[in-house]
Amino acid sequence: MPMRRSALCVLVTALALFLLGVRPALAAPPQLLSAVSRMTHGSAGSFDIQLPLKGGSGVECRSTQNGLTVVMTFSQPLATTAKVAVSGGKAGVGKASFSTNVMTVKLTGVANAAALTLTVTGVANPNGEKARPQIVTLRTLFGDINSDGHLTAADTNLATTATTSGKPVNKANFRNDLDLDGVLNVNDTSRSRSAVGNGGIVAGGATANTPPTITAVSTQSVVTGTPMSPAGFTVGDAESDPATLTVTATSSDQATIPDSAITISGVGASRAITMTPVVGVTAVIPVTITLTVFDGLDYSSPMSFVVNVTPPPITYLATLAPFAGTGSLGSGTAILTVSGDQTQAILSYTTTNLSSAESDETVNDGTGAVMYDLPVGRQLGQVQPDGSFKWVFSPTKAAGIVSALASNTSYFYVQTANFPAGELTGTFKPLNGSQVFTPPAPPPSITISPPTPADASRFLQQAAFGGTGTEIAALSNAGAPNAATAITDWLAVQFAQPKPVYPNYAANVVPPTLPPLAPQSILQPYTTSSLYWNVYNRVCTPQAPNAYADALGDDRLNEAWWKTVATAPDPLRHRIATALSELFVVSEISDTIDGNIPGLASYYDMLSDGAFGNFRTLLGNMTLHPIMGTYLNMAGSTKTTPNENFAREIMQLFTIGLYRLQPDGTLMLDSSGKPIPTYDQSQVTSLAAVYTGWNLNANRPNVPTLIAPVAPATTPTISNFSSAYQQPMALTPSNHSTVAKTLLSYPGATVTTIP
Repeated sequence: MPMRRSALCVLVTALALFLLGVRPALAAPPQLLSAVSRMTHGSAGSFDIQLPLKGGSGVECRSTQNGLTVVMTFSQPLATTAKVAVSGGKAGVGKASFSTNVMTVKLTGVANAAALTLTVTGVANPNGEKARPQIVTLRTLFGDINSDGHLTAADTNLATTATTSGKPVNKANFRNDLDLDGVLNVNDTSRSRSAVGNGGIVAGGATANTPPTITAVSTQSVVTGTPMSPAGFTVGDAESDPATLTVTATSSDQATIPDSAITISGVGASRAITMTPVVGVTAVIPVTITLTVFDGLDYSSPMSFVVNVTPPPITYLATLAPFAGTGSLGSGTAILTVSGDQTQAILSYTTTNLSSAESDETVNDGTGAVMYDLPVGRQLGQVQPDGSFKWVFSPTKAAGIVSALASNTSYFYVQTANFPAGELTGTFKPLNGSQVFTPPAPPPSITISPPTPADASRFLQQAAFGGTGTEIAALSNAGAPNAATAITDWLAVQFAQPKPVYPNYAANVVPPTLPPLAPQSILQPYTTSSLYWNVYNRVCTPQAPNAYADALGDDRLNEAWWKTVATAPDPLRHRIATALSELFVVSEISDTIDGNIPGLASYYDMLSDGAFGNFRTLLGNMTLHPIMGTYLNMAGSTKTTPNENFAREIMQLFTIGLYRLQPDGTLMLDSSGKPIPTYDQSQVTSLAAVYTGWNLNANRPNVPTLIAPVAPATTPTISNFSSAYQQPMALTPSNHSTVAKTLLSYPGATVTTIP
């Protein structure tokens, strides 16, 4: 068969190299790295005595009556061709077992006070590279705890100290567990004392050993009550496998960082230390941590480093709003986290819907002085990968900065091209929140049966707009048949009052033609609780001493509201409606809304109508009311030009807010202590698409108004004008976006996708 071209090329290349005297490099054979004598100490586990490969051999101080196990670790995986023979001393050798680069062999019939030499042959890796024979030496001397080759009182002293320490068997004290039961007790001391009394020596002197080593750890910082980030270090020993070394740590301040709060992790040479200081530190406390390494015989030189325990960082939150008079629709937040040692802060901020590009952003103290200028921070490279700013306080100014922030007068300031004097600002206030919510204790029960006059007065101030003397006396009358249930009875009456608007305040009205002009309530069943009815009555009913009504203007709306809340039979409804009007805010600052009295009155009636009802229903009615549609620009928003204003405000102001909250209304914080946003720009965009296609209703009812006669006429006349602000907006399907919209996509929320 002809040789393949690739194989031929390889052969020719190898031949050429051979003729040129170039030999292919062979892989190094496995090398013996360490050897140990391993025994099991009851439930405490297995522990190893090092068998140094050079110098004085290791001394197995534990009983060998059940044999001993030698474990050898090599630099490479092993083939199963290696064998162990006793070339010095007497012992039986069991069959070797292999696990990657570890070879284990059991020795039997090993005498006490004996020296053994083991020769390992046939050591090779799976590729066939063979090593020279390897030599392992060991000695046995039961009770030789300090491994010096002699049984003396020093060994018994070590056993006595270990058994009285109360510590469990571990890598640092296992040589004292002479009976291998995993417990340090008087039995071990007795065995040591007996062995020393019988005397004994094994040739070879002390085991070769040099103290282990440990690298330095730099100064650390940790917040009170929180785990410290692991700090790494390296351990080593000339005679021992690093995996067998024991690291211990002690604290100079047990009240701040107890030893029990320190954890050492890692395997082999690479180790790490972490710790959790106690809760409640209010000032920086330096604590010295001392590390030592033990190889079973000697300790390393102590290595100490300082841990600065700091109070928790303080996070300040500024909610950014437009400067008065700018008319800006912008908003945003700024978050400033001051480190526990009060040497630096992390600042992040977001803005949306600004009128123009930002020109400057600063953090100012209460006097207006600039404490931090963000453009300067950008120039100095203080912007972090996540976009936040790392603000390192000048040592001479740190105290003043911290004091200014603590005064709750410092503020964040955003200037823009359109508003160089400032478009947004917000005062920094301490952030009140937690990562894990702890429910508070239940409030104490309150029994008011019957209420005192003071109780009744306060109740009516909160549930209504105050009470008359007669109302206060009725609620606090201890002799009344319903004295025990006076307040609940009052609430029941309020809830039973009819709604102000029914069935349709948007219907056309047949205007009256002759005085006395009938108010609209005669033509439709409005109640006297309706603000719209009261406005209409004022402008359609002659107001003495005149034969005509007052003009339809802003004053009528204000007058009607005061009259309604003061005289209507359902003050609780109006108390809630007024609160809702301060949540679902509209304003005559909008030129389109200014002077639109029927629309504003019907908007308030809509809130009153839903005061005792379902919030979802109320939210829908508010959304489709033309006054809100005009104020927050939802009216006229189309799939090609969606307006985001209402979409942003219905989340930020009307429902879920900027950040997730705990059940008690405090902020929910993430793992870094920052508030968790409830939405981002993608949700604003999706929700804006939901609200496309709506506009003012083309069916516009007439609003009649009785106006004064104009000379020479003496009889008032009716003036009608049509209004689109008294009935819900209408949908034009062709203007509605039908793309998929994903809403409320944040941790813990149900992700909703709608067409």
